[in-house]
Amino acid sequence: MKQFDIIVIGAGSGGLVAATTAHRKGLKTALIEKNKIGGECTHYGCVPSKALINTAKSFHSLKKMNSLGISVDLPKPDFGEIMEKVDEIVQGIYAHETPEVFEDIGIDVFVDKSGAKFIDEHTITIGEETLEAKNFVICTGSGPGIPNIEGIDLVSVLHNENFWELRTHPGKIVFIGGGVISIELGQSLARLGCDVCIMDRNDRILRVTDEEIGNYLCRQIEKEGVHLITESSPVRFTDKNTMVYSSNGEEKTLTADHFFIAAGRSPNISGMDLEQAGVTYNERGIDTNEYLQTS
Repeated sequence: MKQFDIIVIGAGSGGLVAATTAHRKGLKTALIEKNKIGGECTHYGCVPSKALINTAKSFHSLKKMNSLGISVDLPKPDFGEIMEKVDEIVQGIYAHETPEVFEDIGIDVFVDKSGAKFIDEHTITIGEETLEAKNFVICTGSGPGIPNIEGIDLVSVLHNENFWELRTHPGKIVFIGGGVISIELGQSLARLGCDVCIMDRNDRILRVTDEEIGNYLCRQIEKEGVHLITESSPVRFTDKNTMVYSSNGEEKTLTADHFFIAAGRSPNISGMDLEQAGVTYNERGIDTNEYLQTS
């Protein structure tokens, strides 16, 4: 059995910092990941979204040239090519985050799709390996929360992870949830010629921001053609392109080529057998004290 001073579970932004810091402090360190090192930020969040935003912003700037007296014949965006370029940027970042990069500096890296499972408070398994440590840092993050909507199995729903696999123009897309992900991707897609609708159950979009700022941003994206629907919630899907939703007690229908779920996040702790280590948790995540220590 391999023994370590500390094992970091989850190799996203938090896990990479935790593992490299522990290693620099002289601790024998292991890093565990079930998918790709780099996690949400590198593969599904910060990096690809900002790459797409930048492309859409550049194209939007071209569209404004004609109003400034500069004649521009606008090409049609090649969505598949745009997404390939986004992926190239992601892979360029990932080249600095491969398992070999961390193994070369002395961190033991274990990647297996089975993920980490606790046997007791000091022992875990990952694939066919059994590892022991004095301490663990759990940095597994969160994933897209998929609400239990009637008929959702009829729809190939998009979320912030599988969206980046698209290679054909989305056409008309409805975002369910009016947070940051919906706003930044929605505006980008509208700038690239998509018909975009963003729906939220609250009385305003972007409730996570200051109200004045949020309202200003909403006015701006509406000017760019994004349709906003507030105080409305999905009721059911009747087929892959049709959603019935409730607005002020009245049922209405929306049709789209794609439905993007951005209605919250769920903790990535399923299957870890946390109870074997005496760690308490609920549907919102792991219980911690003021020092982020578990039970």
